[in-house]
Amino acid sequence: MNMVFIAGNLGADPETRFAPSGQKITTLRLAAKTRRQGKEETIWWRVTIFGDRFDKMLTYLKKGSSAMVSGEMTTALWTDKEGRQQIQHEVIADSLKFSPFGRTDRPAEQGATSGAPSNSPSAYTPSYSAPQIQTHAFTPSPSHDFSFGDMSPQSSNSDEPPF
Repeated sequence: MNMVFIAGNLGADPETRFAPSGQKITTLRLAAKTRRQGKEETIWWRVTIFGDRFDKMLTYLKKGSSAMVSGEMTTALWTDKEGRQQIQHEVIADSLKFSPFGRTDRPAEQGATSGAPSNSPSAYTPSYSAPQIQTHAFTPSPSHDFSFGDMSPQSSNSDEPPF
């Protein structure tokens, strides 16, 4: 089993369908940026959510929203109509969280007038907030000074690094 953790932005609104058995299946398209050989690439992931585990969160996720997903990774290889090899990355979601890495500088939706409702995720404040996760606290030993200290520029003749 391959487990992955991915942070990215939704390329489309979540899509929900039902299996013949009645099970709810929600699909997200998540774009994650990576850097290879000095070039930035976007890798598209299909995220599949079974059941209603994340229904409250999904109401706040729209195209462009930032999200973090962890789960089991699968890949599918096929040949398209033009004879080119294609690959599809898929994650069966075990965990879905709002991402703190999202863009906060999104421009207002074009065509929206002031006072008119907007469909952009940044135009409303959700009443649901994701639960906070307790992480292991790091307590530095007295021999390590992790403070930022004086942030003023140092003189050019200092032998100490600027960090």
